[in-house]
Amino acid sequence: MEVGVRELRSRLSEIVNGNRPVTVTNKGRVVGEFTPATIEQPTMSREEWLERRRSARKRWQNEVPDWEDRLTKYGLDEEGEPFDEPTFR
Repeated sequence: MEVGVRELRSRLSEIVNGNRPVTVTNKGRVVGEFTPATIEQPTMSREEWLERRRSARKRWQNEVPDWEDRLTKYGLDEEGEPFDEPTFR
């Protein structure tokens, strides 16, 4: 996550209590980094997470006949990701 100095000031409590590393910039130049001590380690491997996601998606598609219409209604692509957003594959 990347934030500017002003955003860091306004969101300091949220950032300090979060679990994501933050890069701080000033006018586009990196001026520092903050790494919270509460970073959570993943409970499963990326491959296991992807397999569970694929399995859940297939079950849902089999159970919901109009799944494509539902995803489109909520602005999601066929993978369940927001349109124009990179997917985690």
